[in-house]
Amino acid sequence: MKVLCALLASVIVGVPLSGATIVSNLPNANTSHAFAILPGESVVLGFTMGVNSYDLTSVQASLNMVPGNPNPTLAAIFEDDGSNQPGAQLLALNVPVNAGSQVYTFTPVSALTLAANTTYWLAIGLGGTGGSGMNWNGAFPAVVPTGPGATFIATDFFSSGFPAGGSPRNDGLPGVAINGDLSLSSVPEPGSASLLGLGLILAWRFRARRCLPV
Repeated sequence: MKVLCALLASVIVGVPLSGATIVSNLPNANTSHAFAILPGESVVLGFTMGVNSYDLTSVQASLNMVPGNPNPTLAAIFEDDGSNQPGAQLLALNVPVNAGSQVYTFTPVSALTLAANTTYWLAIGLGGTGGSGMNWNGAFPAVVPTGPGATFIATDFFSSGFPAGGSPRNDGLPGVAINGDLSLSSVPEPGSASLLGLGLILAWRFRARRCLPV
């Protein structure tokens, strides 16, 4: 009977999670480590989705963008090229207004579903060839991004062009959070969920007294 009661409660899982954190290491305990990003450079962070798909809603990054310095000119999600490196760009992100050192929120310019069991790369960088840059802040010792929806795989630094080969940077990890809504493709079809829920409710009503303490 305990199994029946647990199954009845599990029907709620069919409701999509709104605004869930997919993978994150925010808030960092400190910002003692930073990836300095100069014009022409970029930092990428790779993650592999779990068994569920999510519709991307936002990306948060702990950046030190000095007022007057350029905003990021590259903020995007890339597919994996099959060798744990960024491939083609899938989605650009809206860049927030430069306002010093803080956690910035980047929103997608269009819809993107992060498919289950698939690897993606987040890239933030600057264009140009000279001038001032920015820092992507992180904690040291490194705080590995974790979460219910994805697994962190690597961070790379690109100093000349993108994505023409990078240098792994795992001495510290940038502060980041990737957020989304559980995709409708990850939950049961309404008809199936309704039939399951109805059957469980009828069974619960028939044997309700067995769920009560004696």
